[in-house]
Amino acid sequence: MFWWTHRYQPVTVPNYSQYGTLTFYSLLLVKRLTFFSVPALLFVSGFFVAFTVRGEQGSKSWKWMKSRLVNLLVPYVFWSIMIFVGDFLEGTTYTPTTYLRKLAFGGAAPLYYYVPLIFQFYLLAPIITHLARTRTRELLISSASLHLSLMSLWYLDLFGTKVRDQIMFIGNGFLFPKSLFFFALGVVFGLNTQKLSQELIRVKWVLLAALAFFGILSVIEPEVLYHSFGYESWRGDALLSSSLYATTFILCFLAFDQTSVPLPFLRTFSRLGSKIYGIYLLHAQVLELTARVIYHIAPWVLARQILFQPLLITLAVGSPLLFMTIVAKSPARGVYRYLFG
Repeated sequence: MFWWTHRYQPVTVPNYSQYGTLTFYSLLLVKRLTFFSVPALLFVSGFFVAFTVRGEQGSKSWKWMKSRLVNLLVPYVFWSIMIFVGDFLEGTTYTPTTYLRKLAFGGAAPLYYYVPLIFQFYLLAPIITHLARTRTRELLISSASLHLSLMSLWYLDLFGTKVRDQIMFIGNGFLFPKSLFFFALGVVFGLNTQKLSQELIRVKWVLLAALAFFGILSVIEPEVLYHSFGYESWRGDALLSSSLYATTFILCFLAFDQTSVPLPFLRTFSRLGSKIYGIYLLHAQVLELTARVIYHIAPWVLARQILFQPLLITLAVGSPLLFMTIVAKSPARGVYRYLFG
């Protein structure tokens, strides 16, 4: 909307003529209200760790870890290398140390940071699970306090104290402390599902009201900060309101889990869930390629977000699914798990 406007209008870029339009605020609304996704994924990961080891004791309960880590890391390394090869063909190269650092911190693609992050949690799972069993309240309070403290550091920028570079690894999720709360919450809920479900059901309408409030706040807060202090990047950051919104989203979803109203497209989403890691590893490259192709051969689509965005979403999900299906039915199906987990 701002940097590619010259492809369909006789203007220089960046061009902010579409700022404040209905299309702009619609996209901003979607962007802000999807901040629950990574916290929810961390919660689900913690829940299934607890589900796997619930009722088990000793090292036998952690036999799943080796298989899980292999299924996680092998596809990640393979597709990271493929991205490096693509960068090389385009003329972008790095030093060997930089390649290793990018692999270690998920730097091959902007969204790959999640793999090193969840890898850390799987390694720490025995400790976190033990604390969830023996020190439940202390674990949740301390992890929540740590999360809120780290999130609060971003606000020091408002007072002229630049701390973003110093806390980049923690603030961007490369290290686990900032995200520990959501994983720990998933482990605790997985170990105490029946008891906690009943507690949440009793306050489900309060949670629904809180979800609406924090959802609205998560949209308004970055705009207020931008207009008050001029921080454009705050629109992309997860702020305190985003964390509260993500937490109430998870709790509200759990509270209404027993509702008699069936979720739409449940079977479709279940099938997608089994293939989500492959989609995750491939979709960013599909998005970039699709945008580049449209930029060069059909720039008029860029002016119509109502066409552009559904096209991006459809291809970003559909193309990996099609490729995964082809591999699963081809002679190469034996390496499917090493490509897509």
